[in-house]
Amino acid sequence: MTFAPESDFKDYLSPSFFVDQSRRILFEDFLAGRDTPTDGPKYLAQLLRLAWDRAVRTKLSAYESADARVYYYFKKGTVADDTVSFIGANGKKGHRGVVGYKTLMGGKLRYWHYALSAKPVIRPETLLLVKGHVLFSDDGVNLWTNKDQMAKARRNQCKNWWNDEWRDRMYAAIAHLANSGETVVFPLGATASFSISKQPIQFESPVSYLEPGEVVKDEDLGDYDFEGEDADDEVVTGENEPE
Repeated sequence: MTFAPESDFKDYLSPSFFVDQSRRILFEDFLAGRDTPTDGPKYLAQLLRLAWDRAVRTKLSAYESADARVYYYFKKGTVADDTVSFIGANGKKGHRGVVGYKTLMGGKLRYWHYALSAKPVIRPETLLLVKGHVLFSDDGVNLWTNKDQMAKARRNQCKNWWNDEWRDRMYAAIAHLANSGETVVFPLGATASFSISKQPIQFESPVSYLEPGEVVKDEDLGDYDFEGEDADDEVVTGENEPE
C-alpha cells in the first residue's frame, strides 16, 4: 500500500522484482472502510509516521531512546539565538527559546533541548498527535543516554514551566517545521503529500484552573456541583489553553 506512483520504485527494486499491477482506492473510501484491506488503518498509520520521520529529519536532529522511541530535537545553533518566532492562539507574534542551559554547582553547564514526537491516528478522525519533550546534554549537541539521569534533570528544569511555556514552545517548533508557511507538508511520494496546519486544533474546556493572583467568584462556578469539595477549594470554569 502506497501513495507513490510506480515510477517512484524503479530505483529501489532489484532486477528480479517489478510492479505487475496496482489498484487505486479513494482515500475517502479507505477511511470509511470500503474496499479496504483488513490491516489498512495500521499500514496507513505507518506510512504517515514514515513521512513524518523523513520530513522532520531534514529540520531537526533525531534521538532514539532505549525503548526505541524517536524524538526530534533542537541542537544548539539549529536556529538563530536558539529562539523561534511564532503566531500564537491569540493571533499575536511571540517567541520562545528551544535550547537553553542551567549553570550547576562548579560552573558546569547543563543544556536542555526542546523535542517533538508524533503519532498518527486514523480513526475516528485522521489526526497527527504531536507531543513536546525536553532532553538534555552537556555540550548542546550530544544528548545524554541515561534515562534516569534525563528524568531527574527534567523534573528539576521544568518544575516552573507552566502551560503557556509548554504551549508556546510547541507553537515555535511547528512554526520552524512550517518554514514560515501556514502548513507543514510531508511528502508521501513524487505526486502526493499530507499536511498539517501550524495552528493546533482548539477546543473549549468546561473546567480550568486559577492563574496566580486570580480570585474565583461564586457566579463563575455556573451549574457545576463539586460535591465533596471543601468550601474553601478554589475552582473556576472557563476557556482552557489549546494543547
